[in-house]
Amino acid sequence: MSEETSEFKVYLYANLLFWAFLVLLGLGVFISCGAKWDEVMGNVFKFIFLVLGLGFTLVSMLDALYSYFERKEAGGKAGNG
Repeated sequence: MSEETSEFKVYLYANLLFWAFLVLLGLGVFISCGAKWDEVMGNVFKFIFLVLGLGFTLVSMLDALYSYFERKEAGGKAGNG
């Protein structure tokens, strides 16, 4: 397995773990607020999944691109960092 593949797996697992956390967070919020769906709850879920989830995924993708180009510029010797 190449270093790029293993680094991709790290980013993938980090995103899967964070999205699982967001699902649990959303479930906890929904239950703690009386398990009733209304406009406010819809906005809360939009914030959780759109802002936090997609924001984290976007930053992860940008970090992966930065690492890729840094490694490419250094001749494949740059580490994960």
